[in-house]
Amino acid sequence: MRGPGVRPRLHPPGPARPEGTPGGGALVAGDRREGRAPPGARSVMADAGVARILASPGGSMRVERRILLGEPDGESRAAIARALRADGHEVEEAANGADLLLRAGSEMACVHGPRGALVLVVAAGLPVFSGSEVLEILRRLRWDIPCVIISGAPDGVEHTRARELGAVAVLGSPLRMEQLRGILRAQGAPARWQRATSSNASARAL
Repeated sequence: MRGPGVRPRLHPPGPARPEGTPGGGALVAGDRREGRAPPGARSVMADAGVARILASPGGSMRVERRILLGEPDGESRAAIARALRADGHEVEEAANGADLLLRAGSEMACVHGPRGALVLVVAAGLPVFSGSEVLEILRRLRWDIPCVIISGAPDGVEHTRARELGAVAVLGSPLRMEQLRGILRAQGAPARWQRATSSNASARAL
């Protein structure tokens, strides 16, 4: 029989535990009553939550590069884009030089600035505007964007011309992804963005 004011003991007393450890101490008990985890557990939970977000397909993982890929062959373009995305890059695809330059113009005219270090990866035989013509237009518009040319021609006049026009590298075709990855790693700092107010109009006029 209980005396007045004496509450029933729901659980037998257990061994004393250090304050702040799960299952013991006033802090843990209070946190449990209020639906909160102890500080140490909250930190672990937060770290685990961030890890889950970064690991998820739609997670907010930092984009390594923004790549504009110009390749006329759909199968090759898809394979390169897939490999680059697997490496953490954001890739936009273009099947011809005009589309590629329009996309580059949109990036250069972005009001909020670039969303990453922009790099162009362009096939030398791109229709409408070839790889060399893309380089010439970039130079004329003063768009300082690193450009990698992919060429199936032997290392000769075409390669030399591309380098003279400002290509950061000329890679052979079929493309070896290890080489492209090395070039992208070398482009560590974002390109200097030299934007004119008429960037979009200039790109559309090409």
